[in-house]
Amino acid sequence: MRWEKPQANNIYLVSLDPSAGVGLDSAAIQVWRLPDMVQVAEWMHNRSDIAAQLKMVVQITSFIEREMRSHPAQISEPEIFWTFENNSYGQAVIELLNEAGWDVVPAQLLSEPNQTGSRFRKGLNTNGRTKNQAVTKLKSLVEGNRLQIKSKPLISELKNYVTKGGSFAAKSGEHDDLVSALSMIVRMSQLIARWDDNTASQIRNNDLVEVDDLVEPLPIAVSIW
Repeated sequence: MRWEKPQANNIYLVSLDPSAGVGLDSAAIQVWRLPDMVQVAEWMHNRSDIAAQLKMVVQITSFIEREMRSHPAQISEPEIFWTFENNSYGQAVIELLNEAGWDVVPAQLLSEPNQTGSRFRKGLNTNGRTKNQAVTKLKSLVEGNRLQIKSKPLISELKNYVTKGGSFAAKSGEHDDLVSALSMIVRMSQLIARWDDNTASQIRNNDLVEVDDLVEPLPIAVSIW
């Protein structure tokens, strides 16, 4: 689902939360615009295999690049970034792109910052620590009305996303694939904020301290544009 066409001189983020594509959990793609954190497109499907999921990423990023380059107001190279969750089904993403070539996606890949003594791996890893940090930041952005969410399915998932055993997940019988893809958008925006002042200003927490532990369903309030 798409809500707007690409605009000139903005930054676009595309995240893929892959799945097996066998009818269980859905693969999910989120597309957001920086610096004002606007949701511009969303895709999810539970019957598309990894190759089809990557093809969708290529189609989305190619469309954004083409539209930005043809926009008369565009004054520089399009800034398009993408990433994917690299654990579990992310290994299949890595293997396919190793074969096809990483430049098949016309966007810059954002990966986990390399930690001393750890092996570099493309994409973003979702573990207990990174998930808690991303969801805490996501909660802060939602409560601060700094996200322009346009997807009703995403809002539904956010309302049913709760703490579970020291981590976060959907309530029993619900899904959180779109939220997982959104949490990667949040992590991408934090990486970009290191060099883009406008993004840093948009996502900066106005409180002195961000609470590390959530004890309630995620959204206090969600604004729809």
